Amino acid sequence: YEYVGTGSVIYINDENNKMKQDAEFIVKGDLNGDSRITSEDYFLVKKYIYESVELDRIQFIAGDLNNDNMILTGDYLKIKNNK
Repeated sequence: YEYVGTGSVIYINDENNKMKQDAEFIVKGDLNGDSRITSEDYFLVKKYIYESVELDRIQFIAGDLNNDNMILTGDYLKIKNNK
């Protein structure tokens, strides 16, 4: 049994088994894509806030919990308190 985490991709095929569409999942709070919100995720956010790590587009969206196009202390605290 596998869980879906940030960055997981689902492929949808047509009746001829040719790829018709794909979709990438974003799980809010799951920055590292392991399908769980853990200390690794909030440490990534903390490092991002202190500018010691860059996040890719998918990680950024997963870390922006209030959808204001910024990752700030409030997002960090929501992730930390969720674990």
